[in-house]
Amino acid sequence: MASALFAIDLQNDFARKIPRGTEVAEAVTEHLRRRRGDYELVVASRDWHDGDNDNGGHFPLAPAGSASQWTTHCVAGTPGADYSSAFDDSLVDLHVKKGQGRPDYSLFRGTTSGGEPFPAALARVDIDSVVICGLATEYCVRAAAIDALDLGYAVTVLSSLSAGYSREAEQATYRELEALGARISG
Repeated sequence: MASALFAIDLQNDFARKIPRGTEVAEAVTEHLRRRRGDYELVVASRDWHDGDNDNGGHFPLAPAGSASQWTTHCVAGTPGADYSSAFDDSLVDLHVKKGQGRPDYSLFRGTTSGGEPFPAALARVDIDSVVICGLATEYCVRAAAIDALDLGYAVTVLSSLSAGYSREAEQATYRELEALGARISG
């Protein structure tokens, strides 16, 4: 099976706010340095929000049912939207921006640096499994995993290379993803 690795949102704004965020960015870099040859394709996503509007309601309110509020984050062209310095983006084959005026969590709703919808770019590569890691487990990692499962990919989420806003939310997300058919690996 040919595999792709999705490194989700290893950006300054998230690395600073999510417990273990910077450590996860470092660990993903080390994983790729050791195991880059395991992947046919390495994809990194970034939230890339507009700075002059509410991004489809994403700023400042959190998703329905959430007890917390989002703060403005990952505004296009700002240092907060840049990859964390702990993440070596030279190991990436394909960069995907998501959000861009909408509250999109999944990289499958994003576009490549060239403006192509990510699903179209991915379809050109013979991939049947994806390995997902990054920030934040209960939001964008979760959304990417669900979309990948819906599209028929075998999905593994690397829990040691992912972090959420809380351990409880991480664990609930892992249970949900396992029930949907994803494999959770340390």
